[in-house]
Amino acid sequence: MIRFKRRGFTLVELLVVIAIIGILVALLLPAIQAAREAARRSQCSNNLKQIGVAMHNYNDTFKTLPMGFTNDYGIAINYLGQNYAHHGNGTTASRYYASWTWSAYIAPFMELGAQHQTLNVTGTWAAQSLVNAESRQVITSPVPAFRCPSDTGKDPHNGGEYRPADSAGTRVYAATANYAGVCDDNSANIDNDQRNCSGVFYVDSDTKFQDVVDGTSSVLMVGERCRYRQHTRCGETQDCGAAIVFVTGASNQLAHENRSNAAAVGSAARGINWDSGDVCGNLWNAKTSFHSLHPGGAQFVLVDASTHFISENADLTTFRRLAHKSDGNPVKVP
Repeated sequence: MIRFKRRGFTLVELLVVIAIIGILVALLLPAIQAAREAARRSQCSNNLKQIGVAMHNYNDTFKTLPMGFTNDYGIAINYLGQNYAHHGNGTTASRYYASWTWSAYIAPFMELGAQHQTLNVTGTWAAQSLVNAESRQVITSPVPAFRCPSDTGKDPHNGGEYRPADSAGTRVYAATANYAGVCDDNSANIDNDQRNCSGVFYVDSDTKFQDVVDGTSSVLMVGERCRYRQHTRCGETQDCGAAIVFVTGASNQLAHENRSNAAAVGSAARGINWDSGDVCGNLWNAKTSFHSLHPGGAQFVLVDASTHFISENADLTTFRRLAHKSDGNPVKVP
């Protein structure tokens, strides 16, 4: 009987097979990562779309868009040039004390009616609401509708300026959000002087569709802001601030790049994915801009509720004009 000797793989053949598998994995991995990012970007776009639809439903009910944020205890100036605050004098701030933001007002239109009811948004002011344990539980609980899936920032938010206080002065943590209203086109500060605000959302704003003179399809409404991103020049992590849900804290300055109001709104002055020009190791002043972890740019929803991805390399003048609701220079989204 003839016996045949079974031949196994040689070491060289095995190494060749392993090398081929490694090459295939190396080729496939970027494609898998790209597919995952595409899915995350699509979900983020859908979040912004839902925010835009909720804004329209709010407008249909109240004939105006919601306030960017209220000034209950901070420093602010109205259109008449007068200092004011709903629960203060408008000149001496109770720093950090909470105020409602646009996300609290549109909550019932985003299937967040239970949260809106628990917070009692229409029945009391935010700092008073946060005295209750149930309200504190609401604002510390993550809200997927306000989070970009690509963002890896901590939840709840642990930033100092982003920890609002209740009316007893006790500061609390709030859940991280990644969407900020557009308040201005040319100042890096969040300005609490209503006369200086050119965007749709700002302190005690009362923007109606007829105020958007440049056209609802040519004006930004809400945009992305991640918590952290890599700073190109310094090669280190830059704190971009992100945002928080439902509330913001009172600012003790009329205009600043690093105060609580950045938790609700942002400025287009520096474009998208701006790298702080400050010294490395102290990159604190990027929190009023718009930032994203989507490669190459960030997503926005316009006043007409359409969503768009805008390149970080878009012309800065064009981007700023998109943020101004009535400068008489309407432009198309690049």
